[in-house]
Amino acid sequence: MHLVIAEPYTCPTGLFGDLCDLQCHCKNYNTCVKATGVCADYQCADGWGGNDCRQALPALYEMPDITIDGTSVTLRWNAWDASIDYGTGPAEKYQVYFAKQNQPLVPFSITMDTNERIDNLKGGTGYKFAISVFRHIDSTSTEGILSPEGSAHTKCVGPDAPPGDIEHSDGNIKEQLSFSWQPPSEDECNSDIILYEYQFDIYAEAESNEWPRNGSTSDTSVIFGHLPHYTEFQFRVRALTSVGTGPFSKFVTAWTLPSVPSAPRNLIVLRSYTEGIELTWMRPIDLNGELNAYVLTGTKNEDIITTIITPVYDETAIGNITGLQPGSKYGISVHGVTNGGEGPISNEVLAETLGKTDQNELNEDALIIGLSATICLLIIIMVALFCWKRRNISDQSNRKDTQIINDPSPPVALSPDGYVKYVPPQDDVSDGQYEDLDKPSAMNDADHAMRHIYTNAMGDMRDDEVQDKQDEHNYEAMPNTDGNDENVA
Repeated sequence: MHLVIAEPYTCPTGLFGDLCDLQCHCKNYNTCVKATGVCADYQCADGWGGNDCRQALPALYEMPDITIDGTSVTLRWNAWDASIDYGTGPAEKYQVYFAKQNQPLVPFSITMDTNERIDNLKGGTGYKFAISVFRHIDSTSTEGILSPEGSAHTKCVGPDAPPGDIEHSDGNIKEQLSFSWQPPSEDECNSDIILYEYQFDIYAEAESNEWPRNGSTSDTSVIFGHLPHYTEFQFRVRALTSVGTGPFSKFVTAWTLPSVPSAPRNLIVLRSYTEGIELTWMRPIDLNGELNAYVLTGTKNEDIITTIITPVYDETAIGNITGLQPGSKYGISVHGVTNGGEGPISNEVLAETLGKTDQNELNEDALIIGLSATICLLIIIMVALFCWKRRNISDQSNRKDTQIINDPSPPVALSPDGYVKYVPPQDDVSDGQYEDLDKPSAMNDADHAMRHIYTNAMGDMRDDEVQDKQDEHNYEAMPNTDGNDENVA
């Protein structure tokens, strides 16, 4: 809580009290309240704290002890002691400051201990160090003034920077890559470089410390030969001095030049035409670059015909060589093309184009096959229609037979040909008889023929059905020989 200023300033600047004989401890020598000494802006001068800025903060009287270990520094100091050091206690904690000699101090860490280690400083460089003490006043942790500064000069343990400006080149030479670089920036630790170490291998997405090609050179360049074609490599380098090794550079990557592909495989003839031949083959095992196209070549005596085939992405390719003469034999091969050039040819196959007569015969055969298929389809349709009509006739006949059996009038049966009806006997003595029927006037010759076709198709089965029905009627009409009035069941 801040105090409210309730009276005008009556003492000279920097003094307060009834007699103006007490000194204010305000930041930048600002005025304070005459009666209390509270600063007008509530900010105390360095080394003072509390609401009235009248409590002296603790501070170390001596600089810390410094021990150098290469590029690391260890600081040690005595705990704050009221009998030796400045201010009033108790001390709460310590803060460590450091910086290069020509730069302002910056905080490094806060600790409850009386020692601290700082690592990874720049070798061969001067640094300065100081310690401050904190005290808890009026519910606030307040920092006192810095101790006297101590200084130290780190040692060189090797170059503190990697080589720079790394460049690579293929020299327009296949199977070769070269790399060059500049020495680390000049300073105390980089002035005595005696060697460069490098790491080189086929590019891998994940960095690894296991490299099959480590080496060293006293030059600022290196050349690698006998490398695989169209392959990505990675390279990095570091400098060495008499006292140690510097850090590696970042990886740089480079590609070797493409070369010609190996020969395509398993060239096979698929079919022949009058002026062309269709073939298939498998892609080369070693592409040695980006495969751009295939070239089919047909040879007949001194006549050479070529056809370029793209695209080339699939494992198995299919292509046609065209522009050939009908009825001629050709030796055919295929080879691949990359940015590195044209590769060797595949196995050669012999194939013969069709003559014009052969092509006409082939066309006639195709026509015959098409007509045969059409005729077969028509026959299937006719058979299907015949079966459908036959089924309808059979259904009608079955309905007619059912009507005859269920008719309460005297039984009448049609003969198999449909033109004679059988009339059962009307008494127990006489026999049944057949009567001729006139041909219906509405029945034309086609219907008459269809009925006879149907009757013949039914065969003996239809005759047996009619005979069974006639026998059934005759049996029901027979008199009872036992003298009973009932018919035989």
